[in-house]
Amino acid sequence: MRESSFGIQIGGLRRDSKDPAGFSMLKNLAVGPGYLYIPAVPDIARDTGSQFFRGRTKTFRATATAIYEVTESTMAETLVSTVPTGGGGWWSFADFGPVYVFASGGRVISRRQTLDDDEYVYSTVSAAATNAKVVADYNDTRLFVGGTSKGTNTVSWSLIDGSDIWTILDGGDATPQQIALLQRGTAVMPWRGEVRAMFQLGDGMAVYGADGITILAPTGKSFGMVDPKGLPRHIGIPCRSAVGGDRMRHVFVGTDGALYTLDESFQCERLGFEEYMPAAPVVVHDPIESQWWISGTSTSYLLTAGGLSGPVSAVVTSLIRSVAGPVASGIDYATATVEAEMWSGLLDAGDNAQKRMTFLRATCDGVTGMKGAVSYGTRSDGTFKTRPWAAASREKAMFINSVFTSARAGILFSGAPEAARVYGLEARYQYHDRRAVRGTRGVTKQEE
Repeated sequence: MRESSFGIQIGGLRRDSKDPAGFSMLKNLAVGPGYLYIPAVPDIARDTGSQFFRGRTKTFRATATAIYEVTESTMAETLVSTVPTGGGGWWSFADFGPVYVFASGGRVISRRQTLDDDEYVYSTVSAAATNAKVVADYNDTRLFVGGTSKGTNTVSWSLIDGSDIWTILDGGDATPQQIALLQRGTAVMPWRGEVRAMFQLGDGMAVYGADGITILAPTGKSFGMVDPKGLPRHIGIPCRSAVGGDRMRHVFVGTDGALYTLDESFQCERLGFEEYMPAAPVVVHDPIESQWWISGTSTSYLLTAGGLSGPVSAVVTSLIRSVAGPVASGIDYATATVEAEMWSGLLDAGDNAQKRMTFLRATCDGVTGMKGAVSYGTRSDGTFKTRPWAAASREKAMFINSVFTSARAGILFSGAPEAARVYGLEARYQYHDRRAVRGTRGVTKQEE
């Protein structure tokens, strides 16, 4: 009987169900640089039915029934517009301050200047919103409109100074002079289905549709269509909220259920993680922490530089960095102290060996009530059976004493967000050669 130990590598969730590397669960944990920690949820100022937008000079909150202007220092709100019945949906926002445009897919609401008394007022552009399903601003100089009256898969863009945005929103056509100067245009996307989201990416505008993704890249004064590199054809996004990011990088959930990234060079990378993605995902980018929240109805997954982790018992549907700090809409943790649980990937004892795990030991800070266990696959249906949890000693050692050929190791503990961290997990085991036992692989070594 020999005894040895190994360290379980700290990292994110495995990318697909067939990949043995990576953790199988990181509940209420995020991947930091060399450690796991309970992530802090941004200040949840409103529920999941809200979206915050931060323009260059003003901050707004949009709901299914109204749009509010927000004073960041106090988070006080002023109603600026009501939303007509049936006008709710996932909002997109374009800032041309003092002109602002909101599009929900069901309604378009804009703040435009009146000619009589030179005042700015909010108004509903069209009752059916047939002329604009999605809006975005490009370099603060052009308005891009997706899903126009010319087709659900069309995108139009304004003049450089944005002086014709009302003509575009009202469904008007470009003048011959504008067309000749190549300053204003309309493009039909090379795929079927509606335009669901648009975000600037590098020098281009990324157009996300139900059946494809296209980059509108500048070509002189106009724009040409470019296919993202490395993205299979006919991969779109399942809903309007399934993409988020900044001008350097986008993260989105594809219609195939996988998680993807798209960078400013228009290079796409498939990350996988299909088994974890919600059916109607909400992808929210945190520009300060450089991380993405991928939320469902009651839980989220968190993508950081170290990988994907979760599920997190919180939901983030929008996030801004105000003068007072991060502010979000969504659902916060239910309690100040959060319970976290982590399970490793498959620990394989080898084809011809059997191991007895004696104990697990965690290197950690700020945790309480730690327990450890192993789960092993002995059931005929392929599921894993979990041994009873073993409480940790003062040195954070958990005596497991379980025999396995393939198993997963897990720990359970509680802690405060950001304060609770796990730096390492060591498994100590005993092993012996089982090749002489009938029914195991291999043969006994013959004497010469």
